[in-house]
Amino acid sequence: MQAARMVPGAPALLVEGERRVLAVSDLHIGFEDGLSGGGIYAGKAPPSAAIAGEVAGLVGSHRPDLLVLLGDIKSGTGRITGGEWEGVPALFEALRGCEVALVPGNHDGGIGRLVPGGVTVAGPSGIMEEGTLFTHGHALPAEPFSHASRIVMG
Repeated sequence: MQAARMVPGAPALLVEGERRVLAVSDLHIGFEDGLSGGGIYAGKAPPSAAIAGEVAGLVGSHRPDLLVLLGDIKSGTGRITGGEWEGVPALFEALRGCEVALVPGNHDGGIGRLVPGGVTVAGPSGIMEEGTLFTHGHALPAEPFSHASRIVMG
C-alpha cells in the first residue's frame, strides 16, 4: 500500500508507491483581483507569482513523478479575470518538465482555456493513481472509483 504524508511546512501531501505523487489544492490564483476590486492593494509582486514559485519549489525539492492539482487553481467562478489570464499560465510554465494532472474544482470554470498541452485535465470526479482517488470534492466520484482504497480530497 502507498504511504501518504503531509509535506512539513507546506499545504501539500506526498503519496509514495510505485510513483511519487505530490498533491496540492486550492491555489486560487487571481484572488488579488477580487481584493483590488474592493479597494485592497496586494502590493507590486502579484501573489500568484509567489504561489507559482512555492509550488515549483515543492516540485523541485520532492521530485514527484506526478503533481496533482486538486482543483480551484483559479479564484473566479465566472469569467476568467486578468490575474488568472496571467497567473495560471505562469504557474504551468513554472512547472514545465513535471508531469501534471489537474482535477478541476468549482472555481475552475473555463480553466481549459488556460491549461497548456501536455497537462492531463481529468473530470471533476477525480483521477485514480495506484488505488488512491484524487478529487477536489465538489463532485461525487464516478462508479469506477468506488474501489479506491484511499481518497485524497482538496
